[in-house]
Amino acid sequence: DGDALTEDVDFSITGNGETATLTIFESYFDGADADDVFDFIISFDLGTDATFTVTILPLTFSLSFEVDMTDAVAKDLFDHDVDNVDVAGSFNNWGDPAQNLERVGDTDIYAFTTGDIFEEGEEIEFKFRINADWDNSQPADNIVYTVTDDENQVYEYFWVTPEIGFANLQWPPEATITIGDADSDETIYAQVWIDGVTGTGDETDAISVWLGINEDNTDPATWDGAGQWLDMAFANEVGNNDEYSLQITGADFAGFDPGTYYYATRFQYGEDDQVYGGFEGGFWDGTDNVSGVLTLEEPPAPEFVISDVPDDGILGLDYIEGEGPSEPGSFTMEGEHFDLETVIVDAPENFEVRTNFIAREEIWSDWTDELILENYDGDAVTIQVRLKADLEAGDYDGDILIALGMDDVTLPGSLSRSEATVFVQGSVQTPLPVSLAPWALLVSLGLIISFLAVRVLRIV
Repeated sequence: DGDALTEDVDFSITGNGETATLTIFESYFDGADADDVFDFIISFDLGTDATFTVTILPLTFSLSFEVDMTDAVAKDLFDHDVDNVDVAGSFNNWGDPAQNLERVGDTDIYAFTTGDIFEEGEEIEFKFRINADWDNSQPADNIVYTVTDDENQVYEYFWVTPEIGFANLQWPPEATITIGDADSDETIYAQVWIDGVTGTGDETDAISVWLGINEDNTDPATWDGAGQWLDMAFANEVGNNDEYSLQITGADFAGFDPGTYYYATRFQYGEDDQVYGGFEGGFWDGTDNVSGVLTLEEPPAPEFVISDVPDDGILGLDYIEGEGPSEPGSFTMEGEHFDLETVIVDAPENFEVRTNFIAREEIWSDWTDELILENYDGDAVTIQVRLKADLEAGDYDGDILIALGMDDVTLPGSLSRSEATVFVQGSVQTPLPVSLAPWALLVSLGLIISFLAVRVLRIV
């Protein structure tokens, strides 16, 4: 009845009321070629013959296709939610209509198995495509595959994606930064090229770029310290390249020791191996394409600037004994190269100071022997000074000491990098004796005038 026989088969034939049972052994056809025809005649006792024919057919096989899209997914070239993978070949009218592969679970693998349509030794050609688009098919020529007699044959393919073809440290070859100074800065540039990916003017999310900094001029692939690599940001396209940049400032190196450091760039596309860029011709090799040189300089010491005070200091802080304190004098204090420092203003003995540092308005601190200004940033503040009350008559002077200290120091033992002084002078004056008081003099003068007037009258 046309059924294919691939093994020994028992069957029966009935004719003229008689039934013949026989077995056709598959081994009987050993050595036969495809399309060979064998005619069989069965004779019954009543002289009736029955005939049947065996035709040797070739064995056919299926083929499974499996495509791994892991790299394409990592590089944003394939999205499970919107994209499909199909196979187009000589066996399915070159994908018309498209024969999509099915995703295997939650993996990045897509698979499809044909029916038993291929003969052993048959040569087929095919390509895999994304969304049935020939412009988005696997690169290079068609795949050529020869079918075997394996009943479970599978063709596995890892979707080929473009790789980084060029990467460098573009600029500068060297930089100098002052430690801790946010105004001391340098912008570092790097470029990368990937065929068909970069140079579009848009950032490619699957590209990551970093700047690495190291104490030793070694292979940047060995720089693996915590926080050693800093993210660089997409800047723009330069020809077919994408350029990335990062501005570094002295604030980034607070706590670093002054000296010479080295920097290089690192790139990764998707889950590909990381590559490293040197100045300026391409991949870092330590010879022609090398690391940049970074010089970190010691920050300048904070410096006080005192103004609104005469060259000889604040003088005339006087009062009459018992009537103190004196009227205040003042000066302006500013600072250069300050970074939220603690400043101590120490009045000399017998003087006291106050400031408007906290509010920078007409709100003054209490009078004190010592001011501690925390988180001072160098902005101008006013310091007032006066001679204390209840002092004995006499002359007093000394230097107001302005110094940089730590939060927990007490002057004068713990001063650090910078200091300034302002000379102050005042006196407590003894009151005039009662006999010499101005009102007493006037009374005496009045008596004298009266006496003289009386004498004149008597003479007249």
